[in-house]
Amino acid sequence: FRQETGGVAGDGVNIAARRALQLSPGGAGYHAILAFGLIGQKRYAEAEAEFALEDNPIEAQAAAGLMALSRGQVAAARQSLEQLENIARTNRDGADLQMAIAWIRTGLGDKAGAFAALEVARASRDPSMSWLRNGPHLQALHSDPRWDALVRQVGLADDQLK
Repeated sequence: FRQETGGVAGDGVNIAARRALQLSPGGAGYHAILAFGLIGQKRYAEAEAEFALEDNPIEAQAAAGLMALSRGQVAAARQSLEQLENIARTNRDGADLQMAIAWIRTGLGDKAGAFAALEVARASRDPSMSWLRNGPHLQALHSDPRWDALVRQVGLADDQLK
């Protein structure tokens, strides 16, 4: 699992997330967004401190899972995935939930599980699907034949964006 959000791009995410926290300290997901940028820069201690402050359990577990994957800690990533799947048992369509599951399943090499989670997110019209093509966490799926079909179903294929 590799995350390509370091450097200037990661700094931009960090700056935007820190500004969002200044403007709205209780804003949902802002600590996790900052953690995602810090994970990409391998600033793990800072990332862990940020996602520990996150009130949204979905976002906190997503950050914990992504950090574990970035560090090569497969057992910890599986624990985060298990926590997310426990949440899904009672709140299957929670915003960002299935996308977070897909990120971690992709990082663990479980393409079928990742596509299954993405299909649930698509079917429930999860707003996180709008980021489908932009993030680094699903790059391992891009060469899979199911990817183009999914992107087309969501309406994000290149010829649909004209």
